[in-house]
Amino acid sequence: MGKIIRDAVKLVKKELAQPVEVLGPVESDDDEPIVETELLEDETPARRKPTIVVRSNAISCPYCHETVDASRKNWVACSSCLARHHKACWRENKKCATCATRKHLVNPGEAKSRGRVRAATPRGPRLLSSEANVKAIAFWNCLTGALLSLLGIFMMLAGSQVAAVGIIGFIIFVLAAGLFAAGVALFGFVPWARTATIVINAIGLVLAPISALNTGGSMLGVVVNVGWSLAIIAALSAAGPIFHPAYHAVIQNDRGRKANWLASPFFWVPIGIFVLEIGLAISQPAYSHRGW
Repeated sequence: MGKIIRDAVKLVKKELAQPVEVLGPVESDDDEPIVETELLEDETPARRKPTIVVRSNAISCPYCHETVDASRKNWVACSSCLARHHKACWRENKKCATCATRKHLVNPGEAKSRGRVRAATPRGPRLLSSEANVKAIAFWNCLTGALLSLLGIFMMLAGSQVAAVGIIGFIIFVLAAGLFAAGVALFGFVPWARTATIVINAIGLVLAPISALNTGGSMLGVVVNVGWSLAIIAALSAAGPIFHPAYHAVIQNDRGRKANWLASPFFWVPIGIFVLEIGLAISQPAYSHRGW
């Protein structure tokens, strides 16, 4: 019995000592090969950093939380944290909404434009004489536009009898309304109002002599009208810096002084011209009666 047990143990040891045959790679249940990847020593999963792709550059103003368009010129940057703000937001808050710094940097686009208008930098002086002249011109634009608008309305009402009168009245009303709007905008130093007023007076330079020839007007009236138009064009051309957007900061920093446009020669000269024309109209019959 003991011999049989010893023979069985020897047989088992003999079987275990034989080498194992490798049949091939192990396959999964769905017949797809198992793919193994190797990691480098410095590329462990814990050390891998995610790839961040920035598809836009949206920058929000920290004061109003609206997007700041970097391609425009309506923003400034804080001198400390470089946070971009809208100009209006910075003027309202008077400091950085992020770090409370009160000094800001100017965006490059505005810095270039400021170089062309040195007199209109925020630290520059007030151009009170130019402001007064422009506001005086604005007053006469508004008054003339209002009177001509009333004339246009009257002609349109009278146009029920004569169609041509109504059409002319409508044209006068439209032009007068534009002149009135330009006058209102000139009070706020709006750039387009300056351009419109210059164009209107340039047209007046051409129409004044033509109108005098057709209506038999005096040469003195032509000279006066042409001179007035030239004076307005020269004044508005010289007042270009006050129409620059940066000049509004100059006004904000110097609110204590006001432009006295009632003392401007552009307020009193039209009054003198009006009085002169009335005097000529009154004296003309007397000259005619005497044969002059």
